[in-house]
Amino acid sequence: MKIRKAFILLLSCLLVAGLFWAMTAVYENIIKKEPALSEGAFVKEQLAIGEGSNIYAMCKIEKGFFLYRTEFRAAGAGSFYKIDDEAVVTQITYEADKFEKVLGVFSDSKGRPAIAIKRASDYRVKVLSEKGEVLSVIDITEALHSLEAFEGSVTDIRMGAEGCLYVNTGNAVLCCDENGNKKETLPGKNFGFLRKLGNGTVAYVYNNHDGHVYVQCLKNGEMGEKYELPISGFDADWKIIDGLEYDIYYCDAANIIWGYDFWKKNMVSLGSLDESGINGEYVGEICPSPDSGFYASLWDYGELARPEQKLYALGRTMEKEEKISVILAGINVDSRIEGLASAFNEGNEEYRIIIKDYKEYEEPKKQLVLDVMSGHGPDILCLEGLELHSLIAKGLLEDLYPYLKSDFKCSDFHENVLSLLETDGKLYQLPSGFDIGGWIGKEASVQGEESTGCVEGCTEYDLLSALVGNSFSEFVDYDTKSCHFDSKEFEKLLVLAEKRKDPETAKDTERIVDEIRGGRILAVDVSKEGDVLGLLQRYRQLFGGEVSIVPYPSGKKDGFGFLPRQKMAMTSMSGQKEAAWKFLSMLYAPDYQYQESFMMIPLRRDCTEEYIRINAATEAYDNDWGYRIEPFGGENLYGDVSLQRKPSSQEDIQQFRAIVEGIDHEIIYDNSVLDIVSEEAEAYFHKEKTSREVSENIQNRVTIYLQEQ
Repeated sequence: MKIRKAFILLLSCLLVAGLFWAMTAVYENIIKKEPALSEGAFVKEQLAIGEGSNIYAMCKIEKGFFLYRTEFRAAGAGSFYKIDDEAVVTQITYEADKFEKVLGVFSDSKGRPAIAIKRASDYRVKVLSEKGEVLSVIDITEALHSLEAFEGSVTDIRMGAEGCLYVNTGNAVLCCDENGNKKETLPGKNFGFLRKLGNGTVAYVYNNHDGHVYVQCLKNGEMGEKYELPISGFDADWKIIDGLEYDIYYCDAANIIWGYDFWKKNMVSLGSLDESGINGEYVGEICPSPDSGFYASLWDYGELARPEQKLYALGRTMEKEEKISVILAGINVDSRIEGLASAFNEGNEEYRIIIKDYKEYEEPKKQLVLDVMSGHGPDILCLEGLELHSLIAKGLLEDLYPYLKSDFKCSDFHENVLSLLETDGKLYQLPSGFDIGGWIGKEASVQGEESTGCVEGCTEYDLLSALVGNSFSEFVDYDTKSCHFDSKEFEKLLVLAEKRKDPETAKDTERIVDEIRGGRILAVDVSKEGDVLGLLQRYRQLFGGEVSIVPYPSGKKDGFGFLPRQKMAMTSMSGQKEAAWKFLSMLYAPDYQYQESFMMIPLRRDCTEEYIRINAATEAYDNDWGYRIEPFGGENLYGDVSLQRKPSSQEDIQQFRAIVEGIDHEIIYDNSVLDIVSEEAEAYFHKEKTSREVSENIQNRVTIYLQEQ
């Protein structure tokens, strides 16, 4: 792992004042006294490697380690060393041609030391014995010069266990056989790096400029398995270290070294450079050693005019508990879910949740589904923005009923909501809570077809999405892959969306109050508003009279629709289902549900009842969660209207209970379908096509979409 000089210089310029005391403290620790070792530290032992040294590269060989160093004051001079398993350093007596330039050191397929050299325009690989004798020479000159993009640069080189030699030129990766003949040219994406995995496979590590780091295995000159590491950062790929006991190692921004197992998806903290008295910014090369230790070269700036590198053996102070990684993935993962994952990681000694957010991918949904299907994807899914039916149809989701029933009783939850979440008697999705879909206003005005007026803040597209989502099962049948948009029912919704649109969605509060009082605004949308009892009080005062919450207009349903929030799933291919459920169960426990009860309607009955009790309280009390509850009282201004918040009336509580108990369908937002609806409806809203023409176009396009799924 090489420290980039530009990075160091930039850091020094930006932080010179702040780093002065920090560098002094580190210098004190390294030179004058060793720090007290914590559990996260390495035992540090300096090895004798020569004065004025510049350790250029080192690698693991069959019996120990192979190292190349140069000398600052002797141009072109360099020497090779072997470090045995007991950390004894001996010089290898290889006599280099003074015109040779060493490009890198590595081990061949048999674990012998090898060097890549350049002499004029010739490029060769020499395999050495432990005594420095040249055992074989591989000429790769012709193969390199055959590359169209070759500009005379070799950034790194590795040989796989299968005997193939891989040469990274920055623009491409050349693969040669054991005789130096060109086999393949592989694309060098984004100027990545070659690394050798613990099993002897060579891999190309790169950052796709989306904050994600990938490991592309190379086998016999072809692309093999591809993995995404659970790390992020646009500069993280160069901090990947060759594997040994773990598939690969990684030194993060906090200078903690991790080991990662591809199959177990298990990332283990092995030790901290900082806690070992090592300033990570001054580390040059790191190479893993047995028993999860490392050899690391460290720049010593004791005499700034003549810095040198020192070599240290880093051993673990103690065996650490290995935490098994559980990957939680989604698109724009809820920040409260992220907070819960942090709490889980702090309290669980066996597992750790790693958040993988796909929002930075060019095609987030497509990439997420591909990863799940690959068998190397996430264990837990946040379903927001994903088409649930497609995941179920592909058999990618786990039935959560057995897990739920092992820890809870179904009667703990709103069972009418649970039953509506089922697919063929199985529970593939489970939200923390839900919102209701509907409008709040003066009931006669809202439902009156002849009345004129708008739904505050909603465009025609907002309204159409809400109305179609509310009646989704009437228009789309996933089982038969059919749809029914060429119907009078859909045309009515299209007309209603146009009729109830708000012609000016951006208004100040005083304008909104004037339009409500003047009858221009008939209602407001209550979806995504969890505090229903608070809304009833608020809008009763704004409308200046009694208000009701009414469901979205629907052709066949009489009750309210519900919109799931924080909807989660477990992948059927997960190898960590027990751990995944340990985390998911936290979302459905009383403590978390209670905390969320003013953000959404909780899935748990007891937490919903506590929400009602808090709103109805006329005297202070201590609740079961350890909070002192005071009765509501006080006011706040909305424009020039003083809004009073008082304990909820029994009438409001009865209305709220009736809404929750009367929920009879789920509001479904299939983004792919709704995108088609919005695109085609534009012609109707712009008066370019009739409602009939638009509905027929939507019918044709959605039919094709469903057939392709």
